Amino acid sequence: MMQAKLAVRSLLHNLQRYALFILSSSLLIGVNFIFISILQNNTINNSSGGPIVRAMIIVGLVFLVMLSVAFMFYSNGFLMRQRNRELGVYNILGMTRGDLEFIIMVQNLIMYVVSLVAGLVIGISFQKLAFLALRRLLDTTAIVSSIDLVVIGEVAGLFAVIYVMLFSYSVAKINKLNPINLLKSASQAPEEPKSRWIMGILGIVCLAVGYYLSIVTRPQLSALSTFIIAAILVVIGTYFLFIAGSVIILKALRKNKKFYYKPNHFISVSGMLFRMKQNGAGLASICLLCTSTLVVLVSVISLYSNYQKTLVNMLNYDVVRTDQRKLSASETEKVKQIAKQNHIEVGQIRQMQTVSGLPVKVNGNQIKNYDDKNYTRINDSINGLTLADYNRWNNKNVELGDNELLIYSENGKFKHKTVELNGKKYQVKVTNDFSAPSVPTINVNQIYVVGKNLDMVMQALDWENYNKEYSEEASKPEYETAYNLVGSKRDKLKATQEIEKQIPAEGGYYTFKPKLESDLQAVFGSLLFVGALIGIVMSITTALIIYYKQVSEGIADRGNFATMQKVGLSFKETKKAIHSQVLMVFMLPIAGAVINLGFATPALKSILKLLGMWDTQIFTTVSLAVTGSLLVCYVVIYLLTARVYQRMVNK
Repeated sequence: MMQAKLAVRSLLHNLQRYALFILSSSLLIGVNFIFISILQNNTINNSSGGPIVRAMIIVGLVFLVMLSVAFMFYSNGFLMRQRNRELGVYNILGMTRGDLEFIIMVQNLIMYVVSLVAGLVIGISFQKLAFLALRRLLDTTAIVSSIDLVVIGEVAGLFAVIYVMLFSYSVAKINKLNPINLLKSASQAPEEPKSRWIMGILGIVCLAVGYYLSIVTRPQLSALSTFIIAAILVVIGTYFLFIAGSVIILKALRKNKKFYYKPNHFISVSGMLFRMKQNGAGLASICLLCTSTLVVLVSVISLYSNYQKTLVNMLNYDVVRTDQRKLSASETEKVKQIAKQNHIEVGQIRQMQTVSGLPVKVNGNQIKNYDDKNYTRINDSINGLTLADYNRWNNKNVELGDNELLIYSENGKFKHKTVELNGKKYQVKVTNDFSAPSVPTINVNQIYVVGKNLDMVMQALDWENYNKEYSEEASKPEYETAYNLVGSKRDKLKATQEIEKQIPAEGGYYTFKPKLESDLQAVFGSLLFVGALIGIVMSITTALIIYYKQVSEGIADRGNFATMQKVGLSFKETKKAIHSQVLMVFMLPIAGAVINLGFATPALKSILKLLGMWDTQIFTTVSLAVTGSLLVCYVVIYLLTARVYQRMVNK
């Protein structure tokens, strides 16, 4: 069939343009294959952190699919602009709209099949590497990679839908154009854009408000929603500012005669000005992709680097049992027996009776029980224990007077010599020497109050009144039992599972550091894995968008440079003008991305503090390393695409 032959011939004749589309489509298919294969892998689903990994992968896959669709439409728009000339010629020569649609369908079908095969080869080739990285991050050997026909079918179906959407969009576009417009659309010169002052001012306002929200965000539950609002405003502001602001700046440069009337500046400014309506959106997209890459990689690497330090701060012991009764002598022996069976040793087993977990407000040396049930703003929690238990727990011999309390605060901020506790005044001895049996709490400071006896402690904490007025059911003092385990991580995890099974805390609960460590490693390991993959995909997408821009602009500028060379522009001046234009375009997005990251840092700090994961040194080091790496990659892309642009205009 002639239409099919024309479609194939057009693909082969314009192989450089179509090959780039096929390459980008193949890469996206490969990455989606890896994500879906992880999601469908039974060994991951059955592992201890499987549900957490699945949740992270689902979030990453949704983002990846959205990114794939957006980029495929962007690159398809580039192809449509280039093949409209051919379609216009075919239409003038007598082909019907149906014939043109058939040509597009054949081309899309060929590109889909080639992309699918290449993408699956890429995905299968890198699948084992991805699973190896995931096993290393999760510290497990239970995850095994496999090739599943169901996964191949799902990936093929997903991209079939995307290609059908592209075909439908292309058909709708050509049906709106007459043959002459089809013929001219690829080379039609754009009109000079108007200065959009209102859009530019709105862009500045949106950016200013977004940056302000990011700076003033505090570590509380509303921080995440505030950050999302700030991010939306920055996205809108970036687009408005690049589209409108770039035109205003270029027109201002054109009015500056000393700057404008130089060969390289004249060519670059005038060339960019007439394409800035479309160029501005492209530059904004590159800026936001770079920003997203920086924010995602800095966040996930910081989180992963911090989680072990956070775990140490959350728990001082491998096993903490909170129950209404003490651990008996027979149960203590049972713990040691279980430990021996799992090739580990048990450290000193400590026990004490505590009045625990009352939310309080601290104001200087005044401490008062929280007076409502809205606990979302609690920063401090108070616990009480007797002097005898404190001395036994810490192997101390501290003495207290009748109206004297010993106070330990985890954050070390309470340093007063007296305290007013629920309206009663006490003399205070402050200590920083207490290995408290901390339980997982995020951004809640634990305060321990030690009194001569249990009655004094309960009176100081106003325990009975608090329970009557604010607690749904009256609770009693509990026993805290804590000890460490010595051995490998896997052996400790097995032992804690056996301890919980054979010595249940029927009136309370266990907190196991090995289990929490395993869960946190699953969370932050999978988060780092997903974030790194998405960061890589966004970097590749950014590079491809830049390449598309350079190729399309090189084609558009080819005639202009040829004309100027005929009237005396030298090859050296041409090369200088090209570098001036490419560099001017390149520096704006990366500069905007670094500025966006700088203003995003306060909001990221608040969110990381809310999660108990903030460390200034780690965050600064990671930010500098990621930004430096992106800048290096950006310079490499600049050098490569500048050469491509130069080849295009000198053809």
